[in-house]
Amino acid sequence: MSIFSYRKSAIAAAVSASLCTHYTSTAFAQIEEVIVTAQKREENLQDIPVAVTALTSKQIQEQRIQGVTDLGSKIPSLVVREDLSGNVPLITMRGSLAANPSNPIADKSVSFYMDGVYLGNMNTLMFDVSDIERIEVIRGPAGTLFGTNSTAGAVNYITATPSGEFSARQELSYARFDSLRSKTRIDLPEWKGLSISATYLYNDRGSDVRNANRQTWEVNGASLNKERTVTSARELGWTKTEAFSGAIHYEPFDGLGMDYKFNYMEWRSPGPASQIIGFSGGPGGVAARDIIAAQTFFGGPTLSDYVQQERSSTVYNDMTSVHDNKIVSHFLSAEYQANDYLTIKNIAGWRSVDRGYRLNQLDGAGGVVLPDATGSLQPFSILSFNAASQEEQFSNETQFIVDTNALSLTAGLFYYSRETDPGTYVSSVFPFTSLANNVIPLSFTGSQRDTFYRSRQAAGYGQATYHLTDRIDVTGGVRYTQDAKTIFDGTNEPGNTFDYDEGNATWLASISYNHDESTMVYAKYTTGFVAGGLSALQASVVDPATGESILASVSSEYKKEEAESTEVGVKADFFGSILRTNFALYHVEYDNLQQSQPIQLSVVVPSGAIVPFSSFATTNAGKVRNYGIEYEINAIPVEGLMLSALGAYNDFKMIESPPGIDYGIIRPEFTANLGAEYSFAVGAGMSLSFRADAEYMSSIASAYQRLSTSPALPENVRANDILFQDPRWLLHARATLSDIPLGGATGRLSIWGRNLTDEQRISASGDLGTTYTAVFENPVSYGVDFTVEF
Repeated sequence: MSIFSYRKSAIAAAVSASLCTHYTSTAFAQIEEVIVTAQKREENLQDIPVAVTALTSKQIQEQRIQGVTDLGSKIPSLVVREDLSGNVPLITMRGSLAANPSNPIADKSVSFYMDGVYLGNMNTLMFDVSDIERIEVIRGPAGTLFGTNSTAGAVNYITATPSGEFSARQELSYARFDSLRSKTRIDLPEWKGLSISATYLYNDRGSDVRNANRQTWEVNGASLNKERTVTSARELGWTKTEAFSGAIHYEPFDGLGMDYKFNYMEWRSPGPASQIIGFSGGPGGVAARDIIAAQTFFGGPTLSDYVQQERSSTVYNDMTSVHDNKIVSHFLSAEYQANDYLTIKNIAGWRSVDRGYRLNQLDGAGGVVLPDATGSLQPFSILSFNAASQEEQFSNETQFIVDTNALSLTAGLFYYSRETDPGTYVSSVFPFTSLANNVIPLSFTGSQRDTFYRSRQAAGYGQATYHLTDRIDVTGGVRYTQDAKTIFDGTNEPGNTFDYDEGNATWLASISYNHDESTMVYAKYTTGFVAGGLSALQASVVDPATGESILASVSSEYKKEEAESTEVGVKADFFGSILRTNFALYHVEYDNLQQSQPIQLSVVVPSGAIVPFSSFATTNAGKVRNYGIEYEINAIPVEGLMLSALGAYNDFKMIESPPGIDYGIIRPEFTANLGAEYSFAVGAGMSLSFRADAEYMSSIASAYQRLSTSPALPENVRANDILFQDPRWLLHARATLSDIPLGGATGRLSIWGRNLTDEQRISASGDLGTTYTAVFENPVSYGVDFTVEF
């Protein structure tokens, strides 16, 4: 048997197993082993000194994991939320917040991979999971093998490889709000070492949120030099996705295997609904409130209509439009077993991302009007923006994997680049701007920002495990990375260019002890870093000497984020593998923690005056300490009954923090997920199962500090109550009839419900310097799934 046939068999075993719940059909039930690639080689999850969770294709389907926001409750210490724009996930893991939506070249503390290819742009992580075989999540710094931007962890999506046998599978789902999802996969028989598969996905996710008003806007030069007419979205929060993926596996001779994977995805969405829950402290918030309160005198909604401090099905997002997006990916890998000890692997990836033109009503105050000089009422933007972008990325990694009786070594070289061409990344903000006659009055030569950027990275690494005895392993690793970034801001001619170029080394040391075949304890020390960079910021300011409105640009530098982590863990199976307990106890310190937040800056205007302004920017939040414990417990007390419990305790503390940062947002102290599933035969070869899951999250802060409760801003009293959320439980349930005989095929039918307690709390919020807005979680959902396999 070739190494590739062996590895495909191992992966197939992993797919058929579930880390937390699946069991064998032997004389006694037991939890099966799971194969992971957390150390860039295929290993049993229980045998490696790494805190890692693996989700199989069966778990992904049964728990309806359709995107990154669905991962949060399935992984200890991981919390995932949708940001205000709906384009970027807000991710916290082990105390670090990985989210910088205001900066296109900012990196993140949780790195994402697809089949080993690094995904650099956070704006592309909200994709639909279409053909995923398993998901591996590494917790804690993974800088040695996975490089920069993994100070908190790494997520690797592994897509399905052709099976080499003919099969067809059709999945259909219908859910609340007329949501429809269809996935079709076909595998062809192997022919002369060549195997092919193809998958098509259609996902139309509905919503119950509509726009109170719709308007049409004339846009001049804002979409890559194309004039166009844009109409407000009729509904908010929906997404329509179509995706095609194809895979080819080829083994020309024993010892060499090659894989090519192609993915094409298009999706349309207006993004989530933005609701006003309060107002910023200071003159901007007071001015915004006064303008909104005046709308009733112009025949518009009242202030209480605009301020919505619970999830609403009617919102005021007149300047939010539907935008089209496209991702095209090509992945090519080759693996050659040179001899019994050395395997050489190369992984190359090319990816293009086209984010279509979009308007976004960040302020939640659509339909606002003010009189012009003639007394005519004209549309007015308190704070909104538009943008369009195109970018490409390329990466290549060469790995050398050595296995001997005494030593296991992984070494490699890595190169990555991500960039836009001039004129393909444009954005504008509209603070307190009149939009007379529904015309967006910005152009490339006027006050619209035309930006391009480039980010490059080169690295070399090595990690070796020496088998000191049959029971003791010691591991050491080191990686050196050079990061280079350039950003050009064309706000004002001739424009400004900002550069960043810095290298850094990370390392790892660990020791593990195998007490017996089913119990391992380990201790390790790791470091990691997130590259620094520059935020190119834009603001509309007034020259106090002339009264002229000026669009100014300024750069704000932020330092690299560094992490040092100490971790001890134990992995154990008991009673013939009917009980599995994995624990990790860790302590981590982040220096110069990066996050996106409002900062105060100033700019020199033509008269020579220094004018202050505020803007969202990537900045350093000082020094942070976080320690905690994570657990994953799985048991099969009797055949057919599967129990699981996972969760974490995290103690997050800011040792040093800048002004304006009082709370660590989206960092709960306790998280937990409890699951139970019971399966039994019902005749004719069929089985029936019932599953229930309960998710717990302790109190969290959705804001860096409490809003001002001055008499001029009375709405902020209630806003503070909902921004700082009490503990809560979410309940999910599913019933499935499996192995339904359908002639030459088999079927599976499920009915399910999610968020059965109908919790609708804040998902993300933002202080815009004017209004304080929020995006709310989705309400209860339910539906039916049907799958047929040939």
